[in-house]
This record gives sequence, C-alpha cells and structure tokens, in this order.
Amino acid sequence: MRYGKRDWIYIYLKKIIKAYKEGTHFSIHMTEDSLIAAGSGLDQVLGWM
Repeated sequence: MRYGKRDWIYIYLKKIIKAYKEGTHFSIHMTEDSLIAAGSGLDQVLGWM
C-alpha cells in the first residue's frame, strides 16, 4: 500500500495526540479541555521555547 504525504502526516499526528493523552516525560499531557500542560505541581517545568 502506498501512502501520500497527507496520509503520513495523519499517521504521525495520531501518534503524537495519543502520547499527549497518555502523558509523556516530565508530566507533559493533554488536559480534559484539550490544552497541553506540563508539570505535576511538585516538579520544575521545562521551558518550551
């Protein structure tokens, strides 16, 4: 099966969203209102930019 550029982007976007929903390193996660948050309140948050 051959994938186009849009198909590959969609596949990787789904993986990224799944990782944020499950939570990543440094407590980076998606909140219930779909915003990206970092830290658990007890740790120092990394800079994003």
